[in-house]
Amino acid sequence: MEPPATSAARTTAQAANRTALIRSKVPAGAPATTVVPGTLVAVKIVVVGAGQVGSTIVESLHADHELAVIDTDAPRLQRLSYAYDVRTFEANGASRQAPVDAGLEAADLFIACTCRAEVNLVACSFARAKNPHATTVIPTSNFEYVDLWRRGQLHVDFAV
Repeated sequence: MEPPATSAARTTAQAANRTALIRSKVPAGAPATTVVPGTLVAVKIVVVGAGQVGSTIVESLHADHELAVIDTDAPRLQRLSYAYDVRTFEANGASRQAPVDAGLEAADLFIACTCRAEVNLVACSFARAKNPHATTVIPTSNFEYVDLWRRGQLHVDFAV
């Protein structure tokens, strides 16, 4: 059995790739860009949390997508920025301003993956208010949150 962080990161990476495929099916009236339906296009992703899950997500997605990572731990952000081509922001991801500074308004996907589920929920709530078109994702091991999500009472797109 694989560690929960790896499982959550893989599921989140699959969600990002699904979002990329959905974006490739350009609706009528969309900007005049040529995209071949069914091909993978770069997705703009904001990740809150640069711990084990966040780092694994960055490792999985950095080559094909545009990533911005928010965390309060400067050394973690430094390691990510040295290893991968990602933008980093030392800030509280559950604040209203940090995700905006990281490019939330143009983001296609917002992933809140800190070690605290409540912080992730607050971050996704702010993200949804600022950019209702971005897909929001939280990893959680709290069965109550998963149950609320299944009932449509937790306002995130994916709880993994």
